[in-house]
Amino acid sequence: MTWLRNQLHGDETAADVQATLLELTCRTIALSIQQYCVGATEIYLCGGGAHNQTLRNRLATLLPGSSVQTTDVLGVDGDYLEAIAFAWLAQQTLHGKPANLPLVTGAKHPCILGAIYPNKCKRGAERP
Repeated sequence: MTWLRNQLHGDETAADVQATLLELTCRTIALSIQQYCVGATEIYLCGGGAHNQTLRNRLATLLPGSSVQTTDVLGVDGDYLEAIAFAWLAQQTLHGKPANLPLVTGAKHPCILGAIYPNKCKRGAERP
């Protein structure tokens, strides 16, 4: 927010600021897809932004030749995808399996992500 406040002159309307931030968001997403997902023709959105039709339309314009849809069309409710992802990460950790993708993340090797700390307290005992 400090960066944004430093960019404003004070006479901007809230709608103009929101439109500018939306454009910044869309261009950042589009440039990242063009740089890191060369040739992508299917773009799936999830989370709150997926409900923003203006964002979806702008991404479709910035990514011609790509289909921009929500993950709902894949049978995965976009409002729950983050929770699903964290559940999968927890499952991998519980089973002692790596959950990172070194080819994607640049990590040196596959790793088990997270840690499990069993509760050593007995029922009724105070926790430290």
